[in-house]
This record gives sequence, structure tokens and C-alpha cells, in this order.
Amino acid sequence: MLLTITTNPSIDVVYQTNFFKLGQTNREVSHYQVIGGKGINAGRVASILTGNKENVAAMGFVGRDNSAGIIQDLQEYGVANKMIQVPGKTRFCYTIIDGKGQKTELNEVGQQISTEEANQLLEQISSLTNLNGVSINGSLAPNLPGNFYSQVIRAVREKNPRAKIVLDTSGAALKSVLMGKDLPDYIKPNNEELSELLATDVVEEKNAVLSALMNPIFKNIPNVLVSMGAHGGVAKVGIETPRYYKIKISSQLAVNPEGSGDAMIGGILSALAYGKSNIDVIRAAMAAGMANAVEAKTGFVQKSTFNRFLRSDKDIHVQIIKAVPTPIK
Repeated sequence: MLLTITTNPSIDVVYQTNFFKLGQTNREVSHYQVIGGKGINAGRVASILTGNKENVAAMGFVGRDNSAGIIQDLQEYGVANKMIQVPGKTRFCYTIIDGKGQKTELNEVGQQISTEEANQLLEQISSLTNLNGVSINGSLAPNLPGNFYSQVIRAVREKNPRAKIVLDTSGAALKSVLMGKDLPDYIKPNNEELSELLATDVVEEKNAVLSALMNPIFKNIPNVLVSMGAHGGVAKVGIETPRYYKIKISSQLAVNPEGSGDAMIGGILSALAYGKSNIDVIRAAMAAGMANAVEAKTGFVQKSTFNRFLRSDKDIHVQIIKAVPTPIK
């Protein structure tokens, strides 16, 4: 069974404008609303890619007042709804995209989660016994303790010691886990999140990212994949004798790259469902991200497009790095 955990999902509203100027009245060209939240997107993609051969479930919190759309979306894509309904509304996140493609975001904070609700989620996770892949996704909901994701990892490991855990978060939540004892099997920061974590400007260039991956904070993480958008990515695999890889991807005409990072997590989960090798997991992540970028819908892939990218070395080329640069500390 595959499981995604999202403590702070969202309903995303995207406005497209010809021009956007601060302090002035702006008019939209069009807008649309989609069900968001990193784990919701990842679960949707994982369900599409596994063809429901493996059960995919979504856990976390949703606001009772506007949960119907989220629950309907999960059902539509065959994702089992195990979300806990809490008082109030699921937060809204707003994106404004102008005629030049420049993006402005305004994200609501989200609903406060009580200690009782947090414990309910941990107990729900601990009750599952057949997990082989778990992703922990997005920002922490307000009022949750800073080490909550470490608690989630412990809850997963309690009855599923062999389950592979993917952590897709950033900032203080990510650092808290990496500095602790309960570690995930995979993390997937992007270049901006990597810079924030290391408190230094990591240039979006593969040798610079590679140097950053040799920082001691990543030493005990078995798999680290840094996504770099159209530039591909860099990966670290292993702990005692880690190997490093550069990933090149083909140029595609992106329709909507929003949600590609979430789709990558769905790709990782789908590969874990089939017991794929570390390199195959990397390829699945990249293929899912690319397949999302060529779709209009956020956090969505066509399985045929995914398979086409996955099977082509021209579209996704994973190359081991023999000479490594100086680490960034």
C-alpha cells in the first residue's frame, strides 16, 4: 500500500492576467480552481501510474466546511480517503500569472490543528501494517510541533520497518527531521529549498548542487534527489560509500510546470510499489515531473506520456559522476 500524508492541503486558485502591477487595480483574463496540496497531487499521480494495482491512500487534515471537493478528487482518481476532517475551512492559495509568465503567490496559513487531532493522525498511521511506500508532503499545519514529521516517521516505522519513506518539505520542517534520529529514505528538495536549508546561495548549476549534496547534513539520508526544473537534477545514492549522479532531461514545451515536483513524488511512490532499483526510482521521478509539465492540469500525468519518457535514454539520461568537486559546508 502507498500512503501520502498532507497536514496542510489547499484549494488553489490561479489567475491569469496580461499585466499585474502592485498597488493598482488588475483584471484577470481567466482563472481556474484546482484541488491542491503536495500529498493530494502526489497521491493522484501515484494512483494513475500504478493503475490502482497498489492501493493508494491519502491521510492528513481537511477543513470540514469545504472538504467535499478534495474528497471528490481523491475518489475520482482512486485514492482512498483517510483524511481527518477538522473544524473550519481548508486554506486557499492564490497564484497570479502575468503575460510574461511571472508568478505571484499568496498562500493562506491554514487551519490550527489541536493536539488531539495531531495524535489522532499519528494513531491512524500507526494502525496501518501493509505499507511499502509513504510520502510526507508539504508544510506543517499551524500549531503542530516543529518535530511533528519526525513523529510521523516513527509512527510509520512502528509496524512498517521496511516501508520506504519520502519526505517532501522545506525550511524548518525539513531541517528538524535531518537534524534528528528518525530519518526518511528519500528527500527531494529543489534548488531554492536546498539553498534555504544550507543558508547559502546554491547556484542552479549541477556542480554547485553536487558540492552542496556533500554537506554532512545529508550523510545519513540514503537517497537525495535535487530537482532543477528544465535543467534535470543531481542525486546522491547511498550512505557509507555514496554515489553521485547527474540527470539530463530533454527539452519539452511546458504547458503548466506547476505541480511537477509533487508529480515527481508520485513517480517515486509508483516505482517503490514495484520494488524498482534506486536508478529506476530516479528515472520514474523525472519522467513523472516531465509528464506533468506537458499537461494543463496541475499534479496530473498521462500514463502513456510517463512511460514514453521513462523508457527513453534520450529523454532521461542518468550519468554517474566519477570526479566530485569540493563540498559546500
